[in-house]
Amino acid sequence: MQRSKCKIPVYIINVPVELKRYSLIIDKIRNLFDTIHHITPLPIDHIEVSKRIVSNRLTVKTQKEQSNRLAFRDAHIDAKRRGYSKYIIFEDDAEPVTSEDVLKQLHTLDNFLPSDFQICYLGCYIRKKNLKFIKKVTPEALEIIHCKDFNIWGAHAIIYNGKYCDKYIKEFDATTAMLADHIVHTYFMDAGRNFISNPMIFLQDHRSYSNNTHGSGMHGSFPFKEMERNNRKFITDAVVKKLTLK
Repeated sequence: MQRSKCKIPVYIINVPVELKRYSLIIDKIRNLFDTIHHITPLPIDHIEVSKRIVSNRLTVKTQKEQSNRLAFRDAHIDAKRRGYSKYIIFEDDAEPVTSEDVLKQLHTLDNFLPSDFQICYLGCYIRKKNLKFIKKVTPEALEIIHCKDFNIWGAHAIIYNGKYCDKYIKEFDATTAMLADHIVHTYFMDAGRNFISNPMIFLQDHRSYSNNTHGSGMHGSFPFKEMERNNRKFITDAVVKKLTLK
């Protein structure tokens, strides 16, 4: 019997010159979700982009990063207009973890997330591995809190709560030149409850996009496979320790 698709609406951030990448992610997720929207970032030379970058740091790289960040703002604006209670924003280099039952976990999270959740990472890269940022471990997710030695990379696949739309819009629209993932883990951990899917079900495509306009190559080249191995070990250790420390 075929399972029903996830009802959480989805936004995909993708620039027109990279429609092949849009087609690739659509092929990967079309059987997972009922509702999919396409968000087109502003051109990198748009005034809205440039005014968020200090003049001596105005480069093509910083323009791409800020254009990408403002696309998150536009997705949140649209979600607010549509009245979504929760929704997912994907960057177009997100890809499902094929070793996991992605659809099952999406349904699990849809039912599990409390009304006051603020964000839920469907996948991320834990850079500073301080166990103190894990508040609680459940079979569905790791509940996380902000702490000093804590850093998460990756805004490529996150579930957001519609009741916080105004806050999301405000922070993504700010004139500071922060990256999208930095905004998320800096400003969205101070209220509500925050989670990481357990297991992670969306990571970033490993292929090189160094010649492309947006995506993994936008920030540089990273050892994704090694980072994912470190993630798995950290989460496994965290689950064991949190379940045994009484």
